[in-house]
Amino acid sequence: MSKNTNFNQYFTPRKVADYMASLFSDLNIKSEINILDPGVGKGILAISLIKYILDNYSEIKKIKCVCYEIDPLIIIDLKKNINDIKFHFLENNVSINFEIRNKDFIREYTDNEKYDVIISNPPYEKIKSNSDLARYLNTKGISHINLYSTFIEISLTLLQENGTLVSIIPRSFTNGSYFTEFRKKVLESSSLTLLHLFKSRNLFQGVLQEFLIVKFEKQINSRMSLITTRVSESHDPFKYNEIIIDKDIVIDKENNNVIKIFNNYREMQVTNFIEKNGVNINLLGLSVSTGPLVDFRDIDNKFYNYKDSDVIPCIFTEHMSQEQLEIIWPLKTNKKGNYVTRNISPKKLKVSGNYVIMKRFSPNKNNKRFYSNIVPSIEDNEYITFDNKINYFHANNKGIDGITALGISLYLNTSMVEIYLNQIVGNTQLNCSDLKSLKYPELKLLRAIGFNWQNANMTYNLSNIDKVVLNVLKIWE
Repeated sequence: MSKNTNFNQYFTPRKVADYMASLFSDLNIKSEINILDPGVGKGILAISLIKYILDNYSEIKKIKCVCYEIDPLIIIDLKKNINDIKFHFLENNVSINFEIRNKDFIREYTDNEKYDVIISNPPYEKIKSNSDLARYLNTKGISHINLYSTFIEISLTLLQENGTLVSIIPRSFTNGSYFTEFRKKVLESSSLTLLHLFKSRNLFQGVLQEFLIVKFEKQINSRMSLITTRVSESHDPFKYNEIIIDKDIVIDKENNNVIKIFNNYREMQVTNFIEKNGVNINLLGLSVSTGPLVDFRDIDNKFYNYKDSDVIPCIFTEHMSQEQLEIIWPLKTNKKGNYVTRNISPKKLKVSGNYVIMKRFSPNKNNKRFYSNIVPSIEDNEYITFDNKINYFHANNKGIDGITALGISLYLNTSMVEIYLNQIVGNTQLNCSDLKSLKYPELKLLRAIGFNWQNANMTYNLSNIDKVVLNVLKIWE
């Protein structure tokens, strides 16, 4: 997989391009069609799409393809690739016009032009909030989280009624607060009809995240009440598992339009089981927050492996373990340390007590990506703090009683919660908003889980955790 380093472009594999073109199998037939590729690169997607149209739509006699490309060097390859396949166009007796625009699509698109079909693999880069581009997009009322989401948002405004957009983009937009406004805009302006997930995180070399092919259609009718979800375990897009689900199950309107991706119908049943019976975390008198200490920013504070009178415990992900219920404390040797100097900002200090923690980032290689530990009251410390790579559960910024903390941690460690979080998060980061959207057993059930575990004297493993938790939750329908 090749990359154009200067402009954060990752070129689409040929097989993926052919598959994306095949998703335009239900176009509204007419004699002329206007196509847009807003970040055309070497033309792999646009050419695959036009080939597909020529092979499958004999009624179409005139094609116009507008191609935006910011890199003049790439345009040389683009023109060569177009010339190489001209014979295929000519033998179909179809008039084809490629209009190549050496422009920045985001800043120089023409908003009065509309397209029947849009296909794209946009660049991926976070847009800095204080950048000139962010300020420019703000004046236009366009969200500015990442280049790829901005490309999609603008493209949908250029789509004709009854038009179709197909794009391959990172999964990160499906959850989290950063993309809330983006999800709201695109789901209001069009119908999401297909999600195709590649579970491998190395589809694009050098980009360690999952990618989705998405299909949006600009029409509202009964057919649009369903979303097709496909999941490919490999890089081959033509090999996948498919399920078709009501869009109200896939798109969680109650939680900022978070988009769930199910591998199979059983996973959908697990989600239904949790959401139908559980309660919101605020009804438990609890909340979840991200650790306040950013180690590389808090350079004025020193970290220590050993305790003295001027330090407080600082919990890092290195203290966590899947092999036991509580954190490992203290670590004999920890690069980051076990303690931090007391003179950190008072806002970052938490009253010592029982906390439940989860990692924000977990390696894809782990069989179980999401797991929880309990942070007990440590020694005789008045305060404690948490690293920014940790989400911690608390009661109004204080610790949780021990039995409730035990119940929460065991629940979070179950197979069903793993399945639920995978539908929302996949291999992206686990946000506080994701844990707030999760439904939990009522407080009395959480405490029953904690009591039962204490009395059971069981080995700490997934099978026993599931057994104890599900035995208490058998009252759930």
